[in-house]
Amino acid sequence: MLLSLEILAVVLGLAYVVLVILENKWCWIFGGFSSLLYVVLYLPQKLLVFVSLNLIYAGMALAGFWRWSRPAVDGEKLMVRRMDIPRLAMYVLAAVGAAGGIFIVLKFWAFSAYMAFESVAGGAALAAMLATIEKYLENWLFWMVSNITYVILFFLSGNFPTAILYCAFTLLALIGYINWRNKYYAHVA
Repeated sequence: MLLSLEILAVVLGLAYVVLVILENKWCWIFGGFSSLLYVVLYLPQKLLVFVSLNLIYAGMALAGFWRWSRPAVDGEKLMVRRMDIPRLAMYVLAAVGAAGGIFIVLKFWAFSAYMAFESVAGGAALAAMLATIEKYLENWLFWMVSNITYVILFFLSGNFPTAILYCAFTLLALIGYINWRNKYYAHVA
């Protein structure tokens, strides 16, 4: 039963990423349901950051769907865009700060066998999700950091289907980056 739920979460997660690459607002629905399944699956294993992040992702999926469904301020469709250096620095600092905060919480208030991995992956994933909602090209770079870290975490914890999923997510993040970069430069040219 749990393996079939994990496989369903994997399929929904893959659909989410493919639809993000295609800039389809329905990606958020697939991502939200995948996240909720992961909460059910990994709460018993005490992967607390992963569970917490997936609860946050489910909420952010609603925000993403709403943001991608409405026109931008100028009435145009929300387009792929680049972060300027100060904004990128802000996102990097936020990711590092979130990772540090996650680590402190895990160290002092919760048990986690993989604190460092959960902290790095969690901080990068939060920055990635916020950047994805706003269609910043750099979201894919944050996803790559998070995904590679999760590959290690899930292999170490014996969650092989999900580890394989995060290998696929890493590859898809690279494809997404290339795809969105091409769209960005086609738009600004």
